[in-house]
Amino acid sequence: MRTITNHCIQRLSERYLLDLTHKELNNIKKLIKTGYYILIRVEDNKVRLLTRYQGRYITFVMTSDFNKFITALPYNQNELPYIEQFVKEFDI
Repeated sequence: MRTITNHCIQRLSERYLLDLTHKELNNIKKLIKTGYYILIRVEDNKVRLLTRYQGRYITFVMTSDFNKFITALPYNQNELPYIEQFVKEFDI
């Protein structure tokens, strides 16, 4: 099973103007597994979280075991408190 969907790569390109390789996404996954994220929501077997990469805050949907990226969601106004929490927690 692929840990990164082509759909996710396409959405990162469209929504964040990031053309990331599978290797870069694997690095992001490693960061997430170390706790470098803010949890937004748990939905069945998926989680929505916010992390930061290359100076950009990115909202991902992943499997609940953090092993597979499903998609990258666009920003919306509701994410601002999570960004503030991220800044406080990670001192960025």
